[in-house]
Amino acid sequence: MENFSINIQESDDLVVFYVKGYYNDEAGEKVNESAGNFFSKGKKILIVDFSECVVINSLGVASLMGLAIRVTDEFQAKLVFSGLDTFKNQVLMVSGVLPLVEVAPDVKTGIELCKI
Repeated sequence: MENFSINIQESDDLVVFYVKGYYNDEAGEKVNESAGNFFSKGKKILIVDFSECVVINSLGVASLMGLAIRVTDEFQAKLVFSGLDTFKNQVLMVSGVLPLVEVAPDVKTGIELCKI
């Protein structure tokens, strides 16, 4: 299985995490920790792009739930998921994660969605 990696792009009050590979609990911890650091610096929008994510396992889904709750409750910020395929979309919907976040087909659309 392809290892997890993350590429982070930052601008103004927006941060984009491009996740790649296998999203498990360890990947979730890295994303959650990095997100906390950016929100502590005053960022208000996080987009997590799953276009190159191969699979999200059950512990990864649980970590995304925790991230969604933390972003909205603790930081009063916005979380957008982009690049979800049909399967990931269904899993995150059934698990209750998607009702807590905005969803966009790609990063560009996610950025536009946050400007509204």
